[in-house]
Amino acid sequence: MILTPYQTTPCKGYNILKIVHEISTRQNIHYGDGTILAAFVDRQAQAVFYGQSNDERSACYVRLVTNGASDIPPFGHPIVVTHHLDLWNSFVPLSENNIHDPQPDGLDVYVDVRNFSKVTRENALVATNNLDMNFAVSRGIASLHWASNGPYGFSATGNFAMTVYARWISDQLTRRLALSAETQIKTTVIAAFFFGCQFIVGNTLNEDDKLKIAGQISRCIHTSVEAIMRIIEPLGMMNSISQFIAALKEFGESVRFEELNPALIYSILGGSWFGFNKSENIAVALEHVPTFMTLLYYATIERGYRNTILGQAAKNNAKADNDKQFCKSFLHILMN
Repeated sequence: MILTPYQTTPCKGYNILKIVHEISTRQNIHYGDGTILAAFVDRQAQAVFYGQSNDERSACYVRLVTNGASDIPPFGHPIVVTHHLDLWNSFVPLSENNIHDPQPDGLDVYVDVRNFSKVTRENALVATNNLDMNFAVSRGIASLHWASNGPYGFSATGNFAMTVYARWISDQLTRRLALSAETQIKTTVIAAFFFGCQFIVGNTLNEDDKLKIAGQISRCIHTSVEAIMRIIEPLGMMNSISQFIAALKEFGESVRFEELNPALIYSILGGSWFGFNKSENIAVALEHVPTFMTLLYYATIERGYRNTILGQAAKNNAKADNDKQFCKSFLHILMN
């Protein structure tokens, strides 16, 4: 299971150790000078606020790197760190290697908002782009929940996310590669299976896991479990876009997939969103559930995002209030 954006394929090459080190030296500096200001989703107003949080308003908040922190290199995705307060310079990026370290003092998440906010002379933080700001804060909270608690809360959001994810990918690949109707169906199933694999803790996929995912796919695309199992039976665990592509090439039964590679998929899907760091956010979302669900949440509730390709995919797959149920459940994650 991929824990953070920096474990995904497009971000694996980034060295964030210097960023984490610089952040760890600025914990007690006023945010007007570039330190971390808390941001959270208020339980009552159900909106993003900046300031010190408390248990009555929100149980989860992110830390924002604001203007003035010129010594902290820019970073485009939430950074989740684990730390031991009794150890010097003990802030380290979260990974599968240290998530089970003995008695950590907790996890924190940091979000760089310098590209779409400013600090006034009165030391008030003001968003210069509310869409980017709210998305970044919400994504940070979702990333912290995923890293801290695993996929269980996200699993309770229903089938809407899997439906949109699979059909969004298959629709775009079908248009670009001129796939047949039969191949499109198989692509949808394999994409949905890839999404389901992202909820598996560890790297082992057993038959019970496969049957559970088959049931989810069946409910998403209204096809029998038996038909789904015939497609996914030979598939193994998928953690990366490369494994997804390999499955399409081997089991998608189309020569069109021979030209597929990660760069081409990123190119095909990269125009599905807009805003700060849009293409890389989409690339990360293919492997990182909190990023995809945050994109989907705002594609559903924000008028400014509804005309994106992802927003249209959400609209086209909204049936029987599945979109409303997803948004309600995801908002619960953000506020708790």
